[in-house]
Amino acid sequence: MLKIYGYEKDQKYLYLVRTIKDINYKDYPLGILIMQISSTVFSDVFQSNDRQFYVVDHEGAIFYSNDLQNPKTMESDIRDNMSDANGYFLREENGKRKLYTYMKFEECDWVLIQATDYEMIRDNAKPLINRGISLVIIMLGLSLMLYVVYAKHILKPVKELKNEMSKFGQGDMTAKVEIKSNDEIGF
Repeated sequence: MLKIYGYEKDQKYLYLVRTIKDINYKDYPLGILIMQISSTVFSDVFQSNDRQFYVVDHEGAIFYSNDLQNPKTMESDIRDNMSDANGYFLREENGKRKLYTYMKFEECDWVLIQATDYEMIRDNAKPLINRGISLVIIMLGLSLMLYVVYAKHILKPVKELKNEMSKFGQGDMTAKVEIKSNDEIGF
């Protein structure tokens, strides 16, 4: 698939061009499919006030951005941080930390980038972390309570057996252990 982009009357367009081939004869072309996609489609998809989105071509030129400053090309240090096909990195901008996440499209070597304020992410994560810690504490408390209840229940017959065996060891041959269950543990 061939990707081309251009401008018409201050409007950016992405053109996707593909040859349509006959199903029975794979080498026989039937025609060409051309799709024209306006950059306004991206603004409908990437509506956000707290995040910036960039669609960047293989040369680093920004095809679409919802950033109000609207740079024309990605800064080279941002492009240099994108080594893998997908990933993220932190960057300091105007005294604020930003988290950049990106995804490269192998077919066309374009990149979708999202920049988010790191403090906003951290502030949104705090309640989740606190809730997780609370759940762990509650689960530990319940586990401890269950342990105490079952330990007493299991150890009671063992203590009775120990006491009666002590009497038997001191010579009291009349010592008896009352059996209250049909299993080895005493439940």
